[in-house]
Amino acid sequence: MCGELTLNQISDLQAWVSSVAVNPLDKLSQFKGLQSLPPEDRRFLLSKAWEEAESFPPKFGSDASNVLLSSPEGMAQTLYTMLRVHQPVTLEEARDVVRHMNLEEWVAVQRVATNRTPKEEIEAELDPKARGKAARPNGRK
Repeated sequence: MCGELTLNQISDLQAWVSSVAVNPLDKLSQFKGLQSLPPEDRRFLLSKAWEEAESFPPKFGSDASNVLLSSPEGMAQTLYTMLRVHQPVTLEEARDVVRHMNLEEWVAVQRVATNRTPKEEIEAELDPKARGKAARPNGRK
């Protein structure tokens, strides 16, 4: 039915992540009157936005990307991307399937998508720096 994510599928998911990730400058707009804040508060908010902008939009496999792809809509996008190659499925149908999946079933889908070995899964849990590497398909050394 489906297999490991291809580069084109990863590109599609990256495009989705880029479209839903919140721009750091947009986050600043929630602070009405940024100019009227005390200089140290304004500097703090601007430096935080600067840090976030350095890795914006989140790259596929990053922690920020994984958070978005782990949302119900991200899970539906992932399943839709995986299935549509071989199955006539709509995004709404993928959303419906995700609504009825349990955690164990979703983990099985992720295993197929990333083709991770058990060792890579354990490494990702033990070492946060390895998460990005292990989240990539064929992340083997």
